[in-house]
Amino acid sequence: MALLVAQILHGLVGLVRSPVSATLPQIGSRLFLTWGILWSFPETHSHILVTSLVISWSITEIVRYSFFGMKEAFGFAPSWLLWLRYSTFMVLYPTGISSEVGLIYIALPYMKASEKYCLRMPNKWNFSFDFFYASILSLAVYVPVRGHVVLEQVVALHDGFESIGSEAQRVARMGAVQDRGRDADADLVSWSKPLAMTLKPNPSARRLPPSSRSSAMAADGSVLRRLYLSVYNWVVFIGWAQVSLSMILALLGDGHDAVYAAIERHLLFAQTAAIMEILHSILGLVRSPMSSTLPQITGRLFITWGILWSFPETHSYILVTPLIVSWSITEVIRYSFFGIKESFGFTPSWLLWLRYSTFIVCYPVGMVSEVGLIYIAFPFMKASEKYCIRVPNKWNFSFDYFYFSAFFMALYVPVFPYLLLHMVAQRKKALSKAKTA
Repeated sequence: MALLVAQILHGLVGLVRSPVSATLPQIGSRLFLTWGILWSFPETHSHILVTSLVISWSITEIVRYSFFGMKEAFGFAPSWLLWLRYSTFMVLYPTGISSEVGLIYIALPYMKASEKYCLRMPNKWNFSFDFFYASILSLAVYVPVRGHVVLEQVVALHDGFESIGSEAQRVARMGAVQDRGRDADADLVSWSKPLAMTLKPNPSARRLPPSSRSSAMAADGSVLRRLYLSVYNWVVFIGWAQVSLSMILALLGDGHDAVYAAIERHLLFAQTAAIMEILHSILGLVRSPMSSTLPQITGRLFITWGILWSFPETHSYILVTPLIVSWSITEVIRYSFFGIKESFGFTPSWLLWLRYSTFIVCYPVGMVSEVGLIYIAFPFMKASEKYCIRVPNKWNFSFDYFYFSAFFMALYVPVFPYLLLHMVAQRKKALSKAKTA
């Protein structure tokens, strides 16, 4: 991992074409995780996220270094290795980023307790540094910075396959000439060359006109977008299916008191994964407007982490059951709908109807359950003062989680009708389009 520092130097001196804008954040975050988190805080070593992190890093780097090793040593790389080099990131990058963010979050309490790498005043430099807050800042910049790196990979994917297309045309013409009069050995060479296509620019190959290249780039981008969204929707669908199954088994076995304990792990995964939908909307991967996506995802995350996870006293209340029932029905239908749509280009009419009709019942039930659980948690917030910041402190700033939650609950009054009316408009538009189709 320490050798990765040399790649930044390679970009600076022009030994490779990789821009420093993509190399620096990627290498910097890897080094921060390796030395600043894993090496510095051994308490993180036993967590399951270490496994997913190392798997995603290992597959990425084995493919990448073998690809560039063959390219630099022999002047070519097999087409299957090229495909792996510029395709595996679609699964491994989200996995790696989620694991990195998770491990930083896990390490925060140990940073706070140990004050490792902190510099306190007074000192001869008249300067202070807190590694805990530096790590929180690194969490905040992960979404824009790593999103930029992913976009760089998508551009590289297009460029790589465009060069393969040019070379494939050249190899095909050579094969046609060889087939006329070459012997069996030449035929063998003709057959094997497509498996080891050079990635160097070919001046003799015809270039597509600019309009055709733009169309090809748009087509490649569309395929990548659909592939990524297909994987994302099916993965989250599986998470919500596990929530639903665990909830049903708990209700049949021990009643509503046991629902949250049975579904907690699956719920935290499935609901937290929805953060990506905000990024999808920002990047234009989906047509959902931020004005409806942000309040919906924020409200769900607040209930999941800020109420249910933070205050275990709420787990035994009956409102947990209608909350999970409404969420599960909504999300199982929604993610299967978009999973089928992105994977196959169509959706069954009955699933379309469910997608744009079940909210009529599930939204009000979910909203009432959410507001009720916030209200139920109020006494526990007041007594525990969890997440509160009192003055005096070095920031001269105070925060009361109780009043913040009361304010958040009040927002349901204007936000819920807006989201409901948005879904009614979407229903009318989708079902009318289906009738005319």
